[in-house]
Amino acid sequence: MTSSVVQIRDRRGRVIGAGVACEPRGFVLTCYHVFADAIGIPRDGSPITSGTVPISVPGSEETVAAELVLGSPLDQLDLALLRVDPERMLRGVVPRPLCDIPLNRGLPFRCYGFPAGYDDGVWAYGSLQDALGWQRFQAEVKHLGPGFSGAPAEELQMGRVVGLMSAHDPARAAGFVITVAQIRAFT
Repeated sequence: MTSSVVQIRDRRGRVIGAGVACEPRGFVLTCYHVFADAIGIPRDGSPITSGTVPISVPGSEETVAAELVLGSPLDQLDLALLRVDPERMLRGVVPRPLCDIPLNRGLPFRCYGFPAGYDDGVWAYGSLQDALGWQRFQAEVKHLGPGFSGAPAEELQMGRVVGLMSAHDPARAAGFVITVAQIRAFT
């Protein structure tokens, strides 16, 4: 899965979150709050409709610009759809399809993110728990924190991308997943 994961960088070049190449025409999906952090605007400010962020692949300093195509702010879906010119996409990036499957309690998954000190990435493992009324699926996951937002959630049985990590609550060892059904409704 790591071949589909990209790093979202801020204007200083620091890795601040993840994204997933989800379509061969250069589309990358991440969280809106990661995009907002990358361009230096408040997460809860007025929605923006344009902008670019640098993206890279783990282990490389080479970046390309990813342009905002569609955004849904943090207080809504917290999604940002970015696009890179397919002719300029980073070498080694292989898009992964998003799979809208029924999500059940206990489904094991993993995600690949970029917390502080791990600019080349690290895995976090967990299991899905319950659907929440605020358009998220709660997951029990340890070692999740800043830098995992925007990371694809990959179920372990067949390796399908079933959602996007959007938030965490370290006190509860909980993560929150935006489901593919919600992503499809957004796009």
